[in-house]
Amino acid sequence: MSNENTPEAVPATESIAETLSTAAKSTPVAESDIASESFGEMLAEFEQSHSHKSEAGGQQLQGTVVSIDAELVYLDIGYKSEGILPRSAFENNADDIAVGQSFPVSVKGRNIERYYELSRHKVIQPVDWSALE
Repeated sequence: MSNENTPEAVPATESIAETLSTAAKSTPVAESDIASESFGEMLAEFEQSHSHKSEAGGQQLQGTVVSIDAELVYLDIGYKSEGILPRSAFENNADDIAVGQSFPVSVKGRNIERYYELSRHKVIQPVDWSALE
């Protein structure tokens, strides 16, 4: 007696791997479907679009001193990680700098420890045209 709800066993004539292999061979892939960009080009485009660095030589940011050590001054610039400036970027080797002070800075790039390397010299200086007249 057979039950109508019970499926009958179907003999397997080929394995799943053979089925996928056959399907892959029978489906043509056009040259236009393959991306013409190399991985390096795509990575460079991604890094450029996700960079905080401005193309005009650095965007002016306000950095607030969060700590000072023997060689570096660490500043909060509003990004996920802090920016750093060497103590030599300040007068008197940053001896007069205190935590909480703010300075205009620009981002030059990132270092190995993934801190933002900052500059005080590449900050966009406001031009007072009336003083030149």
